[in-house]
Amino acid sequence: MLFAAPIVHAAPTVHAAAAAHAAPMLSQCALRMPFDSTVDATVVDDFRAPVCERCAGNRGIEYSLRQGSSLLSASDGVVSFVGQVGQVKYLVVATKLNRRITYGRIESSMVRIGEQVRAGQPIAISTDSFYFGVREIDSAQVRYVDPNKYLHISATLTKPVLVRGADAAQNGGSGQTTLRTSTNAC
Repeated sequence: MLFAAPIVHAAPTVHAAAAAHAAPMLSQCALRMPFDSTVDATVVDDFRAPVCERCAGNRGIEYSLRQGSSLLSASDGVVSFVGQVGQVKYLVVATKLNRRITYGRIESSMVRIGEQVRAGQPIAISTDSFYFGVREIDSAQVRYVDPNKYLHISATLTKPVLVRGADAAQNGGSGQTTLRTSTNAC
């Protein structure tokens, strides 16, 4: 039996005073959600680490969402794979910190192998079921890791960014100095 858990879209607010006294950033990457916050997505199967390399488990997060939803790059990187494995279409983005971000059960890709992508850039169109996974590559070892580890970081560890004048007005402000946040990339 599968249990559905709603996706929480709101990130905690970081105030200037709190940001000034916050602990230093971790050296881990922070991923943005692979879809826009307006997408109604439900986790249908969360990450379950296998007990051995070839043992059963779920090496990513499985989402249910509206077919045709735009999928976004979770990090800056280079597209390293676009194609089918069995009857399933996949797209993989390689990051600077030797991580491979996998988007599975996609309907179509908007990018090609070798193309540079930026975090938040639309890269694929979803089916009604979507797989999101992260692999870490250390020397010759490849480990599947829980993507929630990085999605959680992206929602809570942020850098304050001051937006002034015309830039602040374009970002919903009155033209005065405002504070917004941005996340680390992998």
